Amino acid sequence: MTAIVAGGLINLRFVPMGIAVAPSLPHGLLSRTARALAIIDTSWAIARRGEHSYDIDLMVGASVVQYVTWVAGTVTGVLLGPVLGDTQALGFDAIFPAFMLALLAGELHRPGAKAVGVLGAAIAIVLTPVAPAGVPVVSAAAATLLELRR
Repeated sequence: MTAIVAGGLINLRFVPMGIAVAPSLPHGLLSRTARALAIIDTSWAIARRGEHSYDIDLMVGASVVQYVTWVAGTVTGVLLGPVLGDTQALGFDAIFPAFMLALLAGELHRPGAKAVGVLGAAIAIVLTPVAPAGVPVVSAAAATLLELRR
């Protein structure tokens, strides 16, 4: 049950992403829904074209490429994982935080972004030792809603 709640909380990060992308999506319920399914962290960041504007075709294309490589990487990991041994000793546990920092770096040029980033980081640092899994991520992501007020 804890894993289900944690997964749900972590995936709440897609709410502010969806709100940001919504004005750029084409009209029509089916078309909007199909393209909204392509919202993933990287493709969302890559597709950003400025204030309240996203290149939806680029977002979908980036998501398709990532899906194919994700599946190929998963299959490769299943087949070769036992050969690698301790992946933490290889530093693989640092990939996800480094990836997220790279995404953040591309957004820091926006007005107010540094303050929101610092606030989000502070929230996550304070909550991580005491809150259940997922709560720090969702709470830190809530800091991004401050930017929507502008």
